Amino acid sequence: MNVHFVDGTPFLDGNPIYSLISPDSKKGICINQDQATTEKVSIAAYMDKFRPIDDEENFIEELVIVCKLSEESVQLASELIEVWVKENTSYYEMELLIEKKL
Repeated sequence: MNVHFVDGTPFLDGNPIYSLISPDSKKGICINQDQATTEKVSIAAYMDKFRPIDDEENFIEELVIVCKLSEESVQLASELIEVWVKENTSYYEMELLIEKKL
């Protein structure tokens, strides 16, 4: 994944703090971390698809997690990631799981 702005400046502030793509399974994970300002648990997740601009056929389905670091957010993020990396988990199944968990 791209971790630099168009001018070459690297993304900072945990955007993304972690990213991974599996070309074989066409799945990706992107984790963005915001600075914790309160004790409140803060985590959001959504599914996304991205592809090269000139290629309509080849795309990556991606789990995106945005959170403030806490034990609770780590637990929820870990659960989502474990399900997503299973070979047979679909984009739609993840959307349902995200809705249920968050």
